[in-house]
Amino acid sequence: MPRSARFGELVPQRGFIAAPGCSENLKVLHLITKQAKKEKKPLGVVFIDIAKAFDSVSHDHIMWVLRERGLDQHMINIISDSYRNVHTRMEVGKELTPPIAIEVGVKQGDPMSPLLFNLALDPLISTLEKTGKGFPVDAQRVTALAFADDLVMLSDSWEGMNANIQILESFCKLSGLKVQARKCHGFLLSPTHDSFTVNNCEAWKIGCDSLNMIAPGESEKYLGLKVDPWIGFSKPALSDKLGTWLERINRAPLKPSQKLEMLNTFTVPRVIYLADHTDCKKALLSSLDDKIRRAVKEWLHLPSDTCNNFIYARSRDGGLGVTKLASLIPSIQARRLHRVANSKDWTIRYIALANDIEDEYQKLWLAAGGDQKAMPAITDPVVIDHKLPEHVLELLNEWEKPAPKAVYPNPCNWRDAEFANWESLPCQGSGVSHFGNDPISNDWLKHHPGFSERQFLTALKLRANVYPTREYLGRGKNNHNVQCRHCNASYESLSHVLGQCPAVQSAP
Repeated sequence: MPRSARFGELVPQRGFIAAPGCSENLKVLHLITKQAKKEKKPLGVVFIDIAKAFDSVSHDHIMWVLRERGLDQHMINIISDSYRNVHTRMEVGKELTPPIAIEVGVKQGDPMSPLLFNLALDPLISTLEKTGKGFPVDAQRVTALAFADDLVMLSDSWEGMNANIQILESFCKLSGLKVQARKCHGFLLSPTHDSFTVNNCEAWKIGCDSLNMIAPGESEKYLGLKVDPWIGFSKPALSDKLGTWLERINRAPLKPSQKLEMLNTFTVPRVIYLADHTDCKKALLSSLDDKIRRAVKEWLHLPSDTCNNFIYARSRDGGLGVTKLASLIPSIQARRLHRVANSKDWTIRYIALANDIEDEYQKLWLAAGGDQKAMPAITDPVVIDHKLPEHVLELLNEWEKPAPKAVYPNPCNWRDAEFANWESLPCQGSGVSHFGNDPISNDWLKHHPGFSERQFLTALKLRANVYPTREYLGRGKNNHNVQCRHCNASYESLSHVLGQCPAVQSAP
């Protein structure tokens, strides 16, 4: 690749930018694979592994890129100075090594490093899109999908992919980066009369080493998901994974509230990512929700008949704030389809609409609890939220105006629906609508130093109206004594104990 290569307009780098990069790259790869099979077009895919990309990119290459981009020379000098005569030292035993010069790579932890790395990789991606042999999409070709250093190259022939690999090798010589051929994987789909074959060709080579060709039934990991050339994205064993993660939290020496925090902060997001980007049916999502509910009730010592709405309601509304996968996942997927169908990138928009995603969008909308009559068409324009009144925006200088935010339609606010269902319950939901005026919330209870963990668990039972009063213990049972044990009132209910029983009215 010549040093004079210019930058193309279409740069599919989605790492370190304000965009849902993983989601869009995975969706585009899935749709391209689907389109190739449907239209009986050959498709070559290669997953590139760049060895220690952030640590090995040449400083000279970075400065060349900045000049090519037309950056002010004064800024280039400042950046160049920050990378000149940089050293580090290592502690071996109790002694420090002599200074070690850092002559390649971007600095770890430097907020400017992601931008510099994107710029360093940009000539490769732009050249691939401009002169590479990509997969045809309408009047354009898609040759590369990048998320930081995770690069996928696409082509419609073996020879085309070979040409793309040559561009990659030329770039590596100029930038100081190295590709580990033995860690690169690829496959070639070739259409037949009524199906297609996989890898009916010799393996591509980078340098003298052959790439690993992925056979049907095998897979390669890309952005956390396994890609199989025959079936597309392999379904992860989510039920087994979740069971393992819940068991680890259960065995950890943590307080009940800490286990809930671990679940909401670490476990559920991992499940969401895997479930979101694979074809998980609602039955599977519901079974995952069931596992999570059982674990939460066990950790917090809540009875099994505690209403589920209490678990899913927001913390500020008095609930536990646990995510309901069966409601959230379809909502995320429906909004993503609407987003890609309205993408500013014509290639992404064309790929989405060419694969008839309207039916998929409608099913997801309804699965998320959306109203069919309120469902917008997938091609309806999004709402632009400027956040500031128009007269205020007019007073601001052009460079001060905040970027407008695109608001995509949401099928259903399931958190509000869960709270409404909880509120409508005659027993466990009685009075919860007044919680907004109560200064004490679950978050406050968890973190307030004046409350012990036992008091927190008791407060949860009071909040969910499952405290073991005689009225609660007698629900659904015949001839069970439900009289107050102190004043012989007809019912020893929670409201009676808290506000009516003479035995507690004088309590501090």
